[in-house]
Amino acid sequence: MRNSSSSWVARVSRALVPALLVASSIVGLAPTARADGRQFVLAEDARSPGAVEGIYTLNVGVSGAGALRFVDPVVAREGVVQRAGAQVSLTPWLALGAFGLAEVAGASGAGVRTAGGGYVSLSVLRPRAEDGGEALDGLSLGVQVWASRELEGGFSLSTWLNAGYQRRALSLAGNLQLEKRFAVLADPLDVIVRLGVSVEVARSGDDGLRLGLEYVGQDLEDLIEHEDVEGGALHLIAPALTAVLADRRLSVGVAPGLVAGARGVGFGGRLMIAYAF
Repeated sequence: MRNSSSSWVARVSRALVPALLVASSIVGLAPTARADGRQFVLAEDARSPGAVEGIYTLNVGVSGAGALRFVDPVVAREGVVQRAGAQVSLTPWLALGAFGLAEVAGASGAGVRTAGGGYVSLSVLRPRAEDGGEALDGLSLGVQVWASRELEGGFSLSTWLNAGYQRRALSLAGNLQLEKRFAVLADPLDVIVRLGVSVEVARSGDDGLRLGLEYVGQDLEDLIEHEDVEGGALHLIAPALTAVLADRRLSVGVAPGLVAGARGVGFGGRLMIAYAF
């Protein structure tokens, strides 16, 4: 999915204006409920969510060596993808979630396309909470099962194994995603790995600034099977900068790096703006 810089800039500029208007309206209407901000740009956090949480996310992804799932976990894309979702914790260990996606002026030039899905999240292990609600340092383990409809209309099922570790300013995250896509041109099973390390370098009240390094490996099963139906294995490594603002409701992150795959090596990265309400 290689595009010229001018066409990519045009797609992003057409999508950012309505996206930011939507985000501004959400920020203006949102209540003051607290939610933990994102600590990573590419990796998914294994920490347990709040009792009720809704999230709007604006994602902008660029790739010079093939489409990666750094724009959204359920689509391999570059360009702009917006997500709105909600998650409800049924117990301290079990949560249900649903989400919708919208691709605006995407790489295909098809205008606006939509998708969506849902998931079940189980916390296997998590740090205990203090009386004030803050999580103590420790290990987090979780399992998720996702079902989603893709932007092209196909269907996919994913199982996630998520791990995380918190020790003062240091945070670690690791995700193993096993996905089955029900499409004609699809591998029997997609293996995707995300890794992240993040360190808090500044804090003011509940706001904070984090620096880190993250990695995404997509279609890693092709390293063993050598079946490149979807283009072969891809790797992205990027430094990451994440800011948590507005009483932990607003997260802004950027991860510019390098993508390597069968098409060569190119620039790749993600800009993420997430608001929890």
